Amino acid sequence: MSLHEPTADPRLGQPPMSTDPEPHPTLERAVEGAAPVLVTDLASKTLAVKEGDTFLYSDLEGNLDNVSGYADPETYDAGPYVRVNEAVNAFGTLENFSDHEVKASLWGNLPWRLRGGAFWTIRSGDHYSPQFQLYGLGFFHYRLNTGALVRTNLGGGVWTTQYPGQELDYALLWPLEGHQVFVGPRGKPTLESQSILDLRVERMLRFHGRDVALSLDLFNALGNRAITGLNTMVNNGPDYGFNVSQSLFSPGIQLNQFYEAPQERVAPRILRFGVAAYF
Repeated sequence: MSLHEPTADPRLGQPPMSTDPEPHPTLERAVEGAAPVLVTDLASKTLAVKEGDTFLYSDLEGNLDNVSGYADPETYDAGPYVRVNEAVNAFGTLENFSDHEVKASLWGNLPWRLRGGAFWTIRSGDHYSPQFQLYGLGFFHYRLNTGALVRTNLGGGVWTTQYPGQELDYALLWPLEGHQVFVGPRGKPTLESQSILDLRVERMLRFHGRDVALSLDLFNALGNRAITGLNTMVNNGPDYGFNVSQSLFSPGIQLNQFYEAPQERVAPRILRFGVAAYF
């Protein structure tokens, strides 16, 4: 009997079943309908160019950023199931990712035996979450039933609460020392969008029987200065706080320590010259 001969089990009363592989119509349709290749060729006698485009949409929701998100903080506390105040607004849009990202590239052979390319990236700003750090040592006053925050008639952007409220004894908060509570819905604010254009030109040479490439790269040609990181702690900065001892002779709080103060930006415009040898 051939290995591909139809066989049947007479005890089950089933018809013979062929072991020969047959094309699966559903699978064929899936392969034919797969995502098209996004690279096309344009050629002429003097210029050969390729271009490619990609689009990415992301959506991350959860309550644990280093498991369900992109963030992996160096230190991680007990979490919202132990520090119950940190469970407030804990579920929502996670931080450190952008909703939309588009990449377009154009590269190929240029006149004068040059090769070059342009790479353009456009992305929306990353999500971030404002937080407030609780202290139980008397550094802050905590009040209940104050109502909403409203603008006063004093001008200059002065705000106050609708009602004075009742002050809470700070001694009740000492077990909550260091807890970080989300202020408002998690992940709603976003950073600035980015538009980054990188350019590259390369020339191939023969040197002592080897291929040598001379290249010139211009990164961030448009000089984009979008903010990629800021201070998200409402009442603390990265280098100051009531849990950090400060010298009496140290300067006061710097501007980059206040809430939403920029901490990082897109890398500046960079020009790089390179030499590569191929063996």
